[in-house]
Amino acid sequence: MINPEVVVGLLFPPAILALILIYAFALRYLTFRERMAMIDKGMFPLEMRAASTLLLQRGMITAMAGLALTVGLGTLGFTPWLLGGLVPMFVGLAMLISYYLGPKEEAKGD
Repeated sequence: MINPEVVVGLLFPPAILALILIYAFALRYLTFRERMAMIDKGMFPLEMRAASTLLLQRGMITAMAGLALTVGLGTLGFTPWLLGGLVPMFVGLAMLISYYLGPKEEAKGD
């Protein structure tokens, strides 16, 4: 006899993952449709942020999330679990370093 708790335990994580993916694709599709409708009406969507600004923002978020995970996992002691926080922290730091050492965008004046 199959235990219902085992079935729920096996099906719950893939179901949650599927819902997250469906939500992400739906958001992306609706954003695309909105941009296309604006272009059809003659309106031009606002330009996206500069790539370097996005690099700075994403680097800060990744580094801070990695730092939080490192501090949280540090309560377990000096174990391999600490890599779960150290890896994203150093990826974020690498993004920040590349932002500061990379080429700067020139301000466009009219």
